[in-house]
Amino acid sequence: MLEASLNKVEIFSGLINNETVNSLKAFVNKNLQIIYSPGMKVYKDKTESISFSIPLVDKENESDGVIKWINFKSNFVKTLDDQSFRQLTVEVSNYPDKIKLREGKGKKILMYPFSSYMVHIGAGWTIEKIEMYQKTDNWISFKQVYDYAIVFYLPGKREFCIHTDEKEKDILLLRSDKNFIEQIKGKGTVGNTLSNGLRAR
Repeated sequence: MLEASLNKVEIFSGLINNETVNSLKAFVNKNLQIIYSPGMKVYKDKTESISFSIPLVDKENESDGVIKWINFKSNFVKTLDDQSFRQLTVEVSNYPDKIKLREGKGKKILMYPFSSYMVHIGAGWTIEKIEMYQKTDNWISFKQVYDYAIVFYLPGKREFCIHTDEKEKDILLLRSDKNFIEQIKGKGTVGNTLSNGLRAR
């Protein structure tokens, strides 16, 4: 999307909009146990999928089940100058991405096929903080700014990260190894930090 023009340098913005950022803040202080996808490939150091979906539950009335889904996807963007980038997109929805739901006992139940990634066995971990990472690519006639990774901070200095794949245009990767996550962080800068207090872009 063309956002602005400054000194004849076009700026292409691929940043997650403020409305969605505010929805992501609802995860802070919420328990996280399982991440869903329409199909995962699990490797030793990463989990791969075309999308990931995290349920957002009303903490005060969890018996009513999920109230929203936060869906993460990779968006391959090609610019007018034949350059390209892989943007992390986040959307708030009533449904998980590419997973069907059916009504059952007052709740919407996921229908197979789908995959699940167990973040923690048991009651789940509370999300303490979320950081969103962005890249800026500078070219002669334009620059592009876009989100590429999101890091969730959990108790006990644990972290997991959802980020775009530099090689595969429609693939997202999920990692929990801190060494890999530090490498991913080092490829860009923090664009937004979500905690008890929201720091806007």
